[in-house]
Amino acid sequence: MATPREEFLAAERERVAKRATISVVSARLLPWLGGLSSLPDDVLEAARAPLQKARGNGLLRDFRVAAFGNDLHLQLNTLGKGLQNPEVHRLAHEACLAALSGAAQAGLYQPRGGRDLLALPVRDRLAALQARPVELPFTERGAEPIVVAKLMNGATGAFNRMLFNLFFHPDKGSHQRLDGARFIAIVEGAGDLAAGKADRRLFAFGDRPLEDRLILLYPLAVEPLELARNQFTSYLARCERAGVSRLDRTTLPLVEFGIDVEKVRAAAAAKGAA
Repeated sequence: MATPREEFLAAERERVAKRATISVVSARLLPWLGGLSSLPDDVLEAARAPLQKARGNGLLRDFRVAAFGNDLHLQLNTLGKGLQNPEVHRLAHEACLAALSGAAQAGLYQPRGGRDLLALPVRDRLAALQARPVELPFTERGAEPIVVAKLMNGATGAFNRMLFNLFFHPDKGSHQRLDGARFIAIVEGAGDLAAGKADRRLFAFGDRPLEDRLILLYPLAVEPLELARNQFTSYLARCERAGVSRLDRTTLPLVEFGIDVEKVRAAAAAKGAA
């Protein structure tokens, strides 16, 4: 008899064909261009060449190439390719190296710190460019707006305040619209991600699931993420502790979610008294 995880993976193999994936790849190219203040259009065009060919061959549905601060910014849109697809990642790396070659042909490339990037093996070149992908799978609707937010000269976690107000603040942002929508947020440390740690601490927020266990697609992990029901922090309990009661306004079946209203209020009152 198949386990829930095996059933999920079997169903996922069928769903992948209908799911779009956006792959955003950033490569720190500008510091290798001899003090220029921005990436020239010719360098961006060199990066577009392999992507245009891939779109013609059907590998990509669409793509975007842009300059953002020190970064060459690539956005690759695919359908049915899934997460961490080797063919898509190779294409992104090819575009990064094509931009570097274009800069060299234009006489813009300069070695840094005694390192000649062009003399290094391909893997070392990509490492020196700090090529880094972020991917998001989604099922398309009629109109699917996507916003990619990046920050120049910002510290790790610079978006934390905005994200907190948008999704987690008890009385701001999307909370009242998301309440009861089975919205789930997974939060982890940006520093751990940047360091490439395999073992990272995760925090789960949102509507506590009715299921005992959830198996979720998580772009930052090779395998699906499996979470138990009791690992979720109750959004309603957090609101109560913050002094913004939503227990009387929610449409959630609180008993089915394992939330004891009186216990939540008692805990909030005890905290307030302390």
